[in-house]
Amino acid sequence: MLTVQKEVLANITKCYALCPITLKGVPGFLLGTEKEGGCYFYDLQGKLVEPIWTDFGGLMSIVPYPGAENAFLATQEFYSPNNSAESRIVLAFWDGASWQVHTLVQLPFVHRFDAFQVEGVNHLIACTIKDSHEFKDDWNHPGKIYVGELPQDPRDALHGVNLRVLLDGLVKNHGYARHSVDGVPHPLVTSESGVLQLTPPMGGEDWKTTALSDIPTSDAALLDMDGDGKEELFTYGPFHGDSFSIFRQDLKGNWARVFIRDTDLPFLHAIWVGEILGTPTLLVGHRRGQNALYAVTYDETDSEYKFVKLDEGAGPSNVTYLPETQTIVAANRETDELAFYHIS
Repeated sequence: MLTVQKEVLANITKCYALCPITLKGVPGFLLGTEKEGGCYFYDLQGKLVEPIWTDFGGLMSIVPYPGAENAFLATQEFYSPNNSAESRIVLAFWDGASWQVHTLVQLPFVHRFDAFQVEGVNHLIACTIKDSHEFKDDWNHPGKIYVGELPQDPRDALHGVNLRVLLDGLVKNHGYARHSVDGVPHPLVTSESGVLQLTPPMGGEDWKTTALSDIPTSDAALLDMDGDGKEELFTYGPFHGDSFSIFRQDLKGNWARVFIRDTDLPFLHAIWVGEILGTPTLLVGHRRGQNALYAVTYDETDSEYKFVKLDEGAGPSNVTYLPETQTIVAANRETDELAFYHIS
């Protein structure tokens, strides 16, 4: 059973996004804020190394620039689905003397995005939660998935990046998860339409999309937790909902739900999958009710999924794991805490 010791590193208003990264030779992670604040770099011991910027919040996503040192991408000014018409993706890079931050692409309502390299090409995926709106909580203008290419040198990206629409009509286009198949990124995108898996261009072919589920989904992840050689699909639903589900593929390749928990997890949001101390683990966090953080694993003896509560009352927006120090990091938005959970 996983046990942790909590350490509050800092109190940062509406802390939100996390990104493990190495900058200027120092391994650590970036923290971004949802509202006022900015972007901050911490080392693996949780010490603030330096702020990257402090004049804009709205950081929903932060990712390293593929194949480059001392450079990353982030969203700015996505403050909520009702206040993100000015949102954009920015490029930050160290020029040898200071951090330079420039707009890569102005993209209203951009919420999640990613950048990775396949067959020597740097790809950019950008997902807008909606296309526009006319009044509060207007979902009548569905979001889109945009794709494009990034140059090898981050500085060359300042000349402009061309994006095209891969798919549109995605209502409440909220979730994105990195996932690899045989070492190649095959990410997940979630919306009211369900879960889509993207296949990047390879061998001269274009992007492909595959529907894994048509159930309204807020976030999703894939992981072989039960050790049968096939990945399970883990989902939160509907948008910012309270239903946690697990699906397995049947012999025909169709996904069938084998587990649901929907009574005590309001506003599911934080999600992370991977191995912790050699055990396939899913981290689950929600932002209402008990505001708890759980570790989910599979018990082969009992043939069931086990939930271990790691914390409550904090309300994590995002979590990640630092294997170098065996530490879980949480941006606890509801309590303005940046926290470590040291595994013991």
